[in-house]
Formats: sequence, C-alpha cells, structure tokens
Amino acid sequence: MTLRTTFAAAAAVALMLPLTAQAAAVYDNDVQRVDPIGACNFNTTCGDVQVAQKFTLASAATLKSASFWTFNDPLENNGGQANWAFYQADGDGGQPGTLIASGTSGPVDLTTDSSGWLGGFDLVLNAFNLPSVSLGAGSYYFGLRYDTPVYTSYLAMGEDNAGAFRSNDGGANWTPSYTENLVHGVAVALYDTPVGGAVPEPGAWALMILGFGAAGAALRRRRIAMA
Repeated sequence: MTLRTTFAAAAAVALMLPLTAQAAAVYDNDVQRVDPIGACNFNTTCGDVQVAQKFTLASAATLKSASFWTFNDPLENNGGQANWAFYQADGDGGQPGTLIASGTSGPVDLTTDSSGWLGGFDLVLNAFNLPSVSLGAGSYYFGLRYDTPVYTSYLAMGEDNAGAFRSNDGGANWTPSYTENLVHGVAVALYDTPVGGAVPEPGAWALMILGFGAAGAALRRRRIAMA
C-alpha cells in the first residue's frame, strides 16, 4: 500500500464516521415566524420582567445549554446576559412554583437567521451555556430574562403557543401568557451539550488514531526501503 493510498483510506474511514457529538435538543419550542407581539421589549427597560415556558421531559436529562429567539433592530448592537431559572410545575394551578436552579450566563452567542424579516427586524437566535442542570422525568418551567442594551429586542413566539407565564417581580408572582393573553408560548430550546461543545466521539478518535498510525508505518517502511 502506498503512502497516498494509506492516507486516503484513513480519511475515508474518518469521513464515514459521526465525528461530532451533535447537540441534541431535549426540548425545542421552535420560533413561529410571525410578527413579534409584546407590550414590552424584552430588555432591561422592562424592570424585573421574567418569562417562563413549560416543558416536559419523558426521561431524566442533564441540560448544558439553552437558546431563545428574538426580533432585533439590525441598526442596534446585539448582546447581553441571560438570567435563567428552572422551576417545578407545582405552583397554584400548575404555574411555576418551587425554584430548582437559577443563574446568569453571558454574553450570549448570537446568530442572525434572516435580515429584514419583518419591518426591518432581524430574527436572532441567542444561545448560552448552563452549569449542567440535571432533571428527572416530569414537567418543569424554564424561566428567562434577557438583560441587553438593545431597546428593540422582542422575545419571539414559539410554534407551540402554550405554556407561557410572565412575572413582573422577578418570579415572585406569575400571570398566564407572555403579553396580554396574546403570546402563550415563547421560542426557547434546551440542549444536553454546551454551546460549541461538540467533540469527536471515542470511536471516531480510535479509528482516526489507527489511520494515522497506519500512515506513519507506511512512511517508515518507505524510508527503510529507500535507505
């Protein structure tokens, strides 16, 4: 086997394998691409406003990152910090109840999905890491507040327009829907891997190492034959 053939074989084996552990969405209420509706921009001008989206896990999961969609003015600078929380769905009437975990993550990682989507707004995916929150099977709420200097940053509606609550006092009291009984679900997602945290799987590493080892052996034999 020539050196070129050995390298080609190793590359072919590597390309046939799933080289990365792709981020799996444990929960995803994908964005509903309609006009952003809100009584208040989703930013620091709203005071202690927090939203919470209900989600259900069929089995236990460890959550390592999250994302949410916003409509932003493209003329303004994006970026900010995400204040997040997980609640049990054991409040009055099934609303957010017992606090499980909370924190602040940022700055968020921004990806513009489409420019000038509606009225000149950008549709933006905002992603951030979590400190590995482990939850058992059951129903929960994911709470979110986005502190950003962008004045026109509206939280987008989810495809499943249900399960949202809003708090005007940082989670002490809740009312149904995100805004005035119009938005009942918000576009958020939860993942079992960190943002940008995909790594080669063990099997891929093993075969890549084997391939490069074979290439090295072929090179060594070639040098001996030429000596």
